[in-house]
Amino acid sequence: MCNGASFRGRPVCILRTITTLPKVPAPFRRVSGHTVSVVEREFYEAVLPLARDELAQLSSADEPLLARLAIEDLTLEQSDEHGTHLALTFRDPDRPNCLFGWRWSWAEDPKPDEVEFAAATLRVNLEEDLLSEGYGLPADCEPGGVTWF
Repeated sequence: MCNGASFRGRPVCILRTITTLPKVPAPFRRVSGHTVSVVEREFYEAVLPLARDELAQLSSADEPLLARLAIEDLTLEQSDEHGTHLALTFRDPDRPNCLFGWRWSWAEDPKPDEVEFAAATLRVNLEEDLLSEGYGLPADCEPGGVTWF
């Protein structure tokens, strides 16, 4: 583990810390301490329907866990904690009383020509988080709420 830092439960290396915020050029705006591209929301809006199509393909996956997932919703969200992101909620029919949630965001400075790749990457990232050793669905779930992982 590098520097003892983690992101979404995974070890990361912090190469440098920015101590002063740069000036915000157009077409950007500052939202709750984050600098957000004006086109960032349009990027996620373009990714959303393609990502839904990608997630629909999970029903024909070879891996039983992926094939049985029941996708409930994929929405565009904005929060102070997570910034602009897509939020997925789904159920595992083997645990019908559990509603799971997973958040996904693209790299900084999204570009229009990355939309299709981003949608496919969302699906692959979800698959990795569900199937990789040491990851997967949480053992416990929040009764009556969303269990985010």
